[in-house]
Amino acid sequence: EEYPVETRDVSVTAGVHASVELPVEWGRYRLEVIDTATGRKSSLRFVAGTDWHAERELSRQSSRPDVVGLSLDKPAYHGGETALLTINPPHDGQALILVEGDRPLWTGHQAVKRTGTVVEIPISPKWRRHDIYVSVVVLRPASKAASITPTRAFGLIHLPLDREDRHLALTIDSVDKSEPDKPLEVTVRLANAMPGKRYHVTVAAVDTGVLNLTDFATPDPFDGFFGRRRYGVESRDLYGALIELNRYNRATLRFGGDAPNRVGKAPAAEIQIVSLHSGPMEFDANGEARVSFKLPDFNGRLRLMAVAFGDEQFGHAEREVTIAAPVVTQLAMPRFLATGDKATLVLDLSNQSGKPQTLKLKLKSSALLKLGEGERKVTLAKGERKTLRFPVEAGLDPGVAKLTLTASGDNLTIRRQWSLALRFAWPQLYRRQRVPIDPGQSVRFDLGLLHQLVPFSAEAQLHLDDHIDLDMKAQWQGLLRYPYGCLEQTGSRVWPWLHASGDIARALKLPEGKLFERAKRIDAGLRRIEGMQLPSGGFGLWDNRSPEEHWLTAYITDLLLEAEAQGFPVQREMKEAALKRLEDYLREPLLGFERYTEFDDAYRFAYRAYAGYVLSRVNRANLGQLRSLWDHQAKQARSGLPLVHLGLALLNEGDHRRGEEAVRAGLERTRNSAEYLGDYGSTIRDDALMVYLLKGRPAYHKAMVDKFMSLVDAVAVRNYLSTQERNALFLAALAMREQSGSPWRARLHKGSEAVDLDRDQPYDASLGADGLAGGLSVENLGQQMLWATLTLSGHPKQPPEPTSNGYRITRQFFDRNGKPLDIHHLKTGDLVLVHLVINAPKRMQDTLVTDLLPAGLELENQNLEHSIRIDQFRIDGNTIPDLQRGTRIVHQGYLDDRYVAAIDYLGYGSHSHLFYLARAVTPGRYRIPPPMVEDMYRPQYRAIGETPDEMVVSP
Repeated sequence: EEYPVETRDVSVTAGVHASVELPVEWGRYRLEVIDTATGRKSSLRFVAGTDWHAERELSRQSSRPDVVGLSLDKPAYHGGETALLTINPPHDGQALILVEGDRPLWTGHQAVKRTGTVVEIPISPKWRRHDIYVSVVVLRPASKAASITPTRAFGLIHLPLDREDRHLALTIDSVDKSEPDKPLEVTVRLANAMPGKRYHVTVAAVDTGVLNLTDFATPDPFDGFFGRRRYGVESRDLYGALIELNRYNRATLRFGGDAPNRVGKAPAAEIQIVSLHSGPMEFDANGEARVSFKLPDFNGRLRLMAVAFGDEQFGHAEREVTIAAPVVTQLAMPRFLATGDKATLVLDLSNQSGKPQTLKLKLKSSALLKLGEGERKVTLAKGERKTLRFPVEAGLDPGVAKLTLTASGDNLTIRRQWSLALRFAWPQLYRRQRVPIDPGQSVRFDLGLLHQLVPFSAEAQLHLDDHIDLDMKAQWQGLLRYPYGCLEQTGSRVWPWLHASGDIARALKLPEGKLFERAKRIDAGLRRIEGMQLPSGGFGLWDNRSPEEHWLTAYITDLLLEAEAQGFPVQREMKEAALKRLEDYLREPLLGFERYTEFDDAYRFAYRAYAGYVLSRVNRANLGQLRSLWDHQAKQARSGLPLVHLGLALLNEGDHRRGEEAVRAGLERTRNSAEYLGDYGSTIRDDALMVYLLKGRPAYHKAMVDKFMSLVDAVAVRNYLSTQERNALFLAALAMREQSGSPWRARLHKGSEAVDLDRDQPYDASLGADGLAGGLSVENLGQQMLWATLTLSGHPKQPPEPTSNGYRITRQFFDRNGKPLDIHHLKTGDLVLVHLVINAPKRMQDTLVTDLLPAGLELENQNLEHSIRIDQFRIDGNTIPDLQRGTRIVHQGYLDDRYVAAIDYLGYGSHSHLFYLARAVTPGRYRIPPPMVEDMYRPQYRAIGETPDEMVVSP
């Protein structure tokens, strides 16, 4: 766990060493050196201390060599030249000189003096690499009389080759200043083109503000081909095995750092980013290429970047251009507003027209906003800047509000438009009712929740049928609404799209546009999954730097095979690497780090059995390994799904006796919901997947129906479902669709309106607040029982009451000095340090924390290069890293309207601490949503924290 300990600024003259003393205590350290001129970084790691841990770390490393000073007589060399290498060792001795690329290129052996020795190195024309280094080892023999140990010193220097003749010299010509909504003419010129050669160039124009966020440098193809490459050789010796030749105790070995470094749905906010690109263009006979960029309504600076290339020459160039209207208008507003918020929009006017201007302004908004004082008259002197403020209040309906500014002056007309996203103030509430309706009877639904909801937000999903089902459409919609995207959630959201065609699409009532979107959604999901694949072939939870997830690797590989079976293209290398990794799972009983679980053997059996099933789909499961798993490890299973996976794998590979035994054992095994097995599952998930997996196997039809009925009862009492559960329920509903009912009749009463239903298929309806106002009831007019399910959802008028089930969460606000902050008295520009504290009675590995922001705050994204670092802050004298020492953060997200963190809550009586920085940016009065925490795969465990009523930001 790294955090800053000490920071120093040091001035270093070229060719001169600088010494800095840094105090350290016992521990593991990383020293980072940043060249402020170029931004380049170097780092080394070391251990301080002499206890058992430090000695163990040091015993793995070699002793530190002394440093040999090296210098070359020229900055770069051509083939056939001779390089003069000056060697300045710390002592006289024998030098072994080695020129290295992908192999040794030249060697030399020479006596060297401490005062300095010059060695000639011939540069071969055959050396056509840019990872060539000269390494020098200087050896000094031992002397028993002088008590001198054999010593060696090491030096390393890059040997650059001169390729300047292959460097294209480019210049970019354009105006220094242009206006929005006009063409920007750009000409790129070559200065040293070879006669008769063809050259191409691409030109980009990008907002410098965006580029500065990540210190993006203009691409340089010359450096890409001919720039210095890292030293790719590991140097080893046996010096650490030597013993001091004196009467003292054995020398303590130390290692130095002289070796080179080896290196809830968000509002639909609209943000304008200017990023224009020409595509490849060919230079004309005069060595010129021209492009005209149509500029949008944008005020700021653009960086023009040109990258040119021929068969043998490469180059780049850049310059900046200012884009400014005669009168620059910029509206400062929050990224979003919550319903009921009051804010002040700030309009900046800057007269760049070169003469005085008198403007008539009119700012209008769409119906979602109430805007005051929208018409103004303002006089601006030449070069003058003025600020106007407009009070605004958000209505009760979410969406995207449009703001339009029109202004007219002396030979000047301005029209600009902005978008402001609106969301509900509080998280959504859900209530689910499922009732049987006997023939001739009617049922009236309880709509009491409506009184707590904002009317525009209330929505009801009614499902009617003559047999129980799992409401496939509701599971589909729940997956689409889920806003986060770890490996499991991404896979679970892709899976239903694979089946969203034909009858299934009609059952889901997908509009035609959604069907066209299907392939795009699947492709986007598979590409995101590809970015999470590890070098081993397995997958990480959040990215390809996360620890390997064994059960999910089998789950995702299963998805890849299903996508391929449905006719969607799957990246071959990704699929093959994943299958090979599953073969490792099946073959090896233990493969390094695994997820935490209360039962390691059960988790290991689960993912190995699943791996066997997935491999058996393509006839790649080793039958002997499957038999061994059943014969010797089946008793380790603590749920039925792994046994069903293993049984189906055995059946697919031809062992029917063992396969049938395993499937029957799985159907009889009951999962203990109090046990944490680490496989993302639950009784609902396991039973639903077993129903899906056994589809088309008549021998298990009765067991499928029994599982299905128990699922219906289990889902009826759950208001929250995980993405694993929703996907499994969708697939189970898919498997049971052929169990269609007989014709049935009913009458639906919506207030005074009656709708007669005469059907042989399920009936689904979406009802808004108007359709629910007069009550809702269903009358059974047929001869068989009907089942009615009503899912009522909406956003509450008041903040939700604090709740706690398995978790507790609290939130505090601090200022930049670590003092408690009164959230009711903020000023624009104030930094707010938010502290979230989570605790639970036991370990909760899949904890998700969500803190929706009030509208007046914007997050300081810690992933950006120039953001204020949270490590700099202290609370009660403790640094943030000190307070977070027992907190295991798996992932953090900084979104427009929320902070999100996935943590592995370790339990053991501890608290997990999360911090994030936000800044007050827009004056106003804003509602503050409460903080929330939940277990992503046991969503019944959740908590809502307390919250102040509102936040007030003053200008």
